[in-house]
Amino acid sequence: MTQEQTPGVLIAETQPATKSIKCVVWDLDNTIWNGILLEDEHVVIRPGVVEALETLDRRGILLSIASRNDHETAMRKLEEFGLKKYFLYPQINWNPKSSSIRAVAKSLNIGIDTFAFVDDQPFEREEVNFAIPEVLCIDAQNVSEICDLPEMMPRFITDDSHRRRQMYLSDIERNNVEKEFEGSNEEFLATLEMKFTIARAQEDDLRRAEELTVRTH
Repeated sequence: MTQEQTPGVLIAETQPATKSIKCVVWDLDNTIWNGILLEDEHVVIRPGVVEALETLDRRGILLSIASRNDHETAMRKLEEFGLKKYFLYPQINWNPKSSSIRAVAKSLNIGIDTFAFVDDQPFEREEVNFAIPEVLCIDAQNVSEICDLPEMMPRFITDDSHRRRQMYLSDIERNNVEKEFEGSNEEFLATLEMKFTIARAQEDDLRRAEELTVRTH
């Protein structure tokens, strides 16, 4: 059973009033853009979406996609709009949205209870809410209000927060290179030329340490 605590936001009755969101998963048709891409290739970005994506990204909140769509067609359109760079492990297929969100959580290696899902269809939000009640479901009509939700307000926004998406992208690239590397793990790590530095903790370091204790599962 669910209840409407904020217009368009579905939260399981057993959930706390607020929690910290680490990843927002977006639908595409009538959510990121107006219209259905497979019916009209001339879809346009919905007002407020780009601003929301940029703000969440700056706060260190990761972004992904769960959309029933043709993968290649949708990715081309995202690249055309200049939005492809924001989304990690996008799930564009014909699977249930709950299955796609679980796949994103597994790839990012973060708790499913730190996810939010944005979709214009009540059926899709209810499916996710039933299958994964820990996920915060948000009506796409409220896109302009997403960044104002307390769940989207990290206590600290550090330099690492601004770089979080790029850090994940670097990790994806490193993992791909490692798969192709012929040799031992030690030999591969040696090629990365990483440096380990020990120094006294500064205020920013302590904030980052606290941020990590909140973010880790």
